[in-house]
Amino acid sequence: LFLCIICFNFAVYSETKVISDTQKEYVKNLTITKENMNELPANLESKIFYNIDVFIENPDADYCEIRTLDEKNKSLVYEIIPENNGHFTKKIYTSAKSKLMNISITNKDKSQTLIASFSLSPANLKADPVVTFDKKTQFYTVTINHTNFENVPSELTAGYVYKFNVNLEEFDEDVCYFLISNNDPLKNYPYTFVKNKNNSFLWSMYLPKDTKNFTLQMQKDDYSNKLLVGYFTPSQKSKSYKFKKPSSYHEAFKYKTNLKDERIISYLESIDARKMCQTSPDDVLELCITKINSLAQNDFEKVKLIHDAIWYLVSYDIFNAEKIARADQDYITNLKTGLCVCEGFALLFMHMCNLADIDCIHVFGDGRRMNLLKNDPRYINHAWNMVRINGCWYLTDVCWDCSHFKDGVRDDFYSTDYLFNKPVFFITSHFPMFKELQLLKPAINKDFSGYFIYPQQQQ
Repeated sequence: LFLCIICFNFAVYSETKVISDTQKEYVKNLTITKENMNELPANLESKIFYNIDVFIENPDADYCEIRTLDEKNKSLVYEIIPENNGHFTKKIYTSAKSKLMNISITNKDKSQTLIASFSLSPANLKADPVVTFDKKTQFYTVTINHTNFENVPSELTAGYVYKFNVNLEEFDEDVCYFLISNNDPLKNYPYTFVKNKNNSFLWSMYLPKDTKNFTLQMQKDDYSNKLLVGYFTPSQKSKSYKFKKPSSYHEAFKYKTNLKDERIISYLESIDARKMCQTSPDDVLELCITKINSLAQNDFEKVKLIHDAIWYLVSYDIFNAEKIARADQDYITNLKTGLCVCEGFALLFMHMCNLADIDCIHVFGDGRRMNLLKNDPRYINHAWNMVRINGCWYLTDVCWDCSHFKDGVRDDFYSTDYLFNKPVFFITSHFPMFKELQLLKPAINKDFSGYFIYPQQQQ
C-alpha cells in the first residue's frame, strides 16, 4: 500500500486552534504556530487526511520536513518548500501502518529543529465495503476510496461484469490505468480513464473466465512513478455471466434510421458545444445528458441521442491513427481536441451512457475490413461497445458510424449501420477478444468463412 499527497494553497489562519474539523469527517486541519506550540496534542489519527499548515518565521529555514514512521521504523518523508515567509503547507494521508509523525524545520546549514511529534492511532471511521453484488443485475460493484483501499481483496470472481468506482483524494493525478492480463501476453490490454467532476474514476467492464491477473494502477502524467492501487487475481472458481441476447430487435431497429436527430445536434450548436469542450468538457456532457434525458422516451432513444451527440462532438483522428505514440484516448482529451480513434469513441460512449444510467461496457478485439486481413485470433486493433437495455445486450460501434474521410478530410458521413447491430451481422467485421462478447451460441472461431465481410443494412 502507498501514501499519496496533494498540494494545496491555504490562507493564513486568523485563529491558532491546533486541530479543526472540515466538512468531511476524514479530513482535519492541523495548524502549528509559535502561539500554539504549547497546545499540541500528543496523538493524531491515522487513516485520514490532514491539511497541515506550519507558520514558523525563520529566515534560515530551507524547508519543512514531515516524516511518518511505521512500527518497523520505515519512513515516508515529505519535504515542503515555504510558500511565503515561514508558511509551509501540505495535505497528507496518514496510512494505517503509520505509528509516528514528526515535523521538523531544516535550515540552510542542514541542521534540523524538531517542532512537533505525534503518535498515530487509527481513526474510528466506518469502512465502505469494497465489493458488493447485485442479484438483480448480476453485476459486481467495486468501490475503492480512502476508507477501504487498504482492505482491497486479493481476488475477484472471473466471468462477471464489474462496475468500478475509484475515488482516492490523496492521489493528485487525473489518470487511472488498468490492465487485464492472461497467459497469452498478446491478450494483455490496458485501459485509460480520467477523473470526473466528483474526483472519481467510473467504468464497467467484463472480466473473462480466462483472466489470470487484473492490475489497477494510477500513474503520473510523465508515465513515471507508478502507484499501485489494487491488484486482483480473479478467483479460480470462475463462473459464467450470461449476456442475454434480445429475442426481438423490433423496438431497437426503430432507431436505425440513418438520420441524425436534429434536436440534439441543434442544441449542441446552440451552446457552441465544440468550443465549450476546449475548456469545460464535463460541463458540456452534463448539459448534453440533461437534454437527452428530457428528449428521450426510452433507453433506446437515449442511446441513439448519445450516438448522434458523439458524431457532432468528435471526429476520427485519421492522421494519428496508426502512430504508436498517439494522444491519450480518455474522454477529456477527446472532447478538448475534438479528435479520437476507436478507443476514444468507445470510452466516450461508455462514459455518456453511464451518465445517463445505462449499463455499457467497452469491448476490444479485431475490427477489420476486407482489404485488411489478419487471421490471428489474438490480434487487437479496434474497440466498440455493448449496452444493456431492458435486461438485454446490444452491440454498437459509434466509431464506424460517425467517422468517414475522403482524401484525408472529414465529410458529413453518418449512419446507424452499427447501432444495435445483430450479432450474426456484427461478427462479420468485429471479432471480440473474448468469445462471450460475440452474443452467439455456439461461439465461432475467427477463421470462419464469413469473417471480414461488410455487414449488410439490416431491416
